[in-house]
Amino acid sequence: MDIFKSLLRPFPSKNSYRAASLNDDGVDLPLVGSGGRDPSPLSTSPTPRHRRSSSFLGSSTYFVILHVLLLVTIASLLFSPTSNQTISAPPALDNQDDFPSTTPDISEDEIIPPPYTPPPPAATPASTPAAGESLYDLSPEGLAKFGVDAMYERQSTTLRQARARYELKTGRKTPKGYDKWYHWVKERGLLVDDYDQIYKDFAPFYELKSPHHIKKTIDQDFKNAVDNGRRLFAYHSKSNGEVERPGQGGPFDGDWEGILKQFAKDIPDYDVIFNYQDEPRVVFNVRDPEMVSKAYDLDDKEAYRRGPHPTSEYYLENGKCRFPNSGVGLANLVNPNNAFLLSSPSTGFTENLRPILSQTKIEPCFADILVPSIYYYQRASWGPREAINNPDTIPWEEKIPKLWWRGQTSGGNMEGKNFRHFQRFRFITLANEREDIINAKFTNLDYCLEICEEVEKEFPLSEKKGWTDAYPYKYVFDIDGNTFSGRFMGLLHGKALVFKSTIWTEFWSSWLLPYVHYIPVLPDLSDLYEKVDWAVTHDLEARRIQAAGAELVRRVITEDQMDAYYYAVLLDSETEAEGS
Repeated sequence: MDIFKSLLRPFPSKNSYRAASLNDDGVDLPLVGSGGRDPSPLSTSPTPRHRRSSSFLGSSTYFVILHVLLLVTIASLLFSPTSNQTISAPPALDNQDDFPSTTPDISEDEIIPPPYTPPPPAATPASTPAAGESLYDLSPEGLAKFGVDAMYERQSTTLRQARARYELKTGRKTPKGYDKWYHWVKERGLLVDDYDQIYKDFAPFYELKSPHHIKKTIDQDFKNAVDNGRRLFAYHSKSNGEVERPGQGGPFDGDWEGILKQFAKDIPDYDVIFNYQDEPRVVFNVRDPEMVSKAYDLDDKEAYRRGPHPTSEYYLENGKCRFPNSGVGLANLVNPNNAFLLSSPSTGFTENLRPILSQTKIEPCFADILVPSIYYYQRASWGPREAINNPDTIPWEEKIPKLWWRGQTSGGNMEGKNFRHFQRFRFITLANEREDIINAKFTNLDYCLEICEEVEKEFPLSEKKGWTDAYPYKYVFDIDGNTFSGRFMGLLHGKALVFKSTIWTEFWSSWLLPYVHYIPVLPDLSDLYEKVDWAVTHDLEARRIQAAGAELVRRVITEDQMDAYYYAVLLDSETEAEGS
């Protein structure tokens, strides 16, 4: 009770509190209940202020009431059942502006520490945004690396997962030998899941619900290739890993054989037919409802010998391939402005649905099964060795902001004035009208037949150039010739932004994406100026696209990855499923 006795002692006079009620400048502080103002002005009289009994705050009644309230408060603290609990910090508030302006009285060992401030982040890889940054805060190279990293990170990590994804995409069980293929690609760090073009190519065959249809057509074509050639290669794999090629030889012969030998022992007793033309061979529009009933037919007596001349009537008037200039908007056809569709120098088609392996096709007019072109293999004599062995070292900032191209007059057979409608000739015409943004010339005449002199007079030739001659330029062009352009991969390996105009689909079409890895130009070239002008005025965005294309080609479309694509194609043509 001593604490209560001490509280009953008389209060000191108000003057003894005066020093505590003054601020640093000696001015009275506002008192509680005064509405923010001093209840009485500071007196200059020596009379003590506590004698002003007229003031409520100066009356003895006030101190009695205050005394009682203080006693009650202390008693409640002493006898409360929670008086021994530790005072905890107030809960964090979502808005810092909502924190109370005063801090609760707590003991020294219960002082609330200040909010945790993390140390400065360590240096992050170029492909990872720092805290508070977006992907577009990265350098073009860093953003490109991030994109490829993400592509690999989304691949299946187990055989079970890979099988599940395959079945989901294709609607069928994985083929026999899939487990060996899976381990083969995993050992090499290659793609496991992203083979959508293969699934798309084989879909029409598996929709036939005839397990032996593929085998039957291959048997027919194998005999045809061996007996008659028809610009087809027939290969047979053995259980000891050897590969036989009966029949005639030709271009790419040793290249394809070398690819197949890598996994022949894993898929023994296998027959496969390659088309060694640059152009596709299977004219069969799988998206045409009228062709569904003909999918089972194998009665084409002119198989691989069909040679319409010129091809314009065959494709346009006969409806074998009416190709739109753009994938969006009105279906304006590009047929009148494409050399292959007007007057292709190579034909030899079949109109039956047959699983021939080709390097390219026009979708959906042709139904060939796609494989990587030998032109993209550095180890092949046809590949882009110069582009890779002599890399571009000129920085982007130092390059000339112009579109560069050199090439020959390939595309189609020239007769009369038809060549003026061919895409390469129209390109040179457009280039000559905008020399401020385009530097393009022909270097060699080809397929001009009896009018070469006339063609050269209208389109003078320039001296031949190599890969390295394009390096000073910020933009390079890739345009179809007789068929797809074999330069594309080599151009992407450089440090220039690639503009590409094509009607062809290739094995990489689901990996290299327009506006992400290169700039697409319509087949009729009507947007060429617009696209080049865009790149000139949007330099950073153009640089990002260039870097993305170079990174993907360098890290994804490797020779090992192309081999894995061949391996996957052979598996998908295996009609027997795993475990059956």
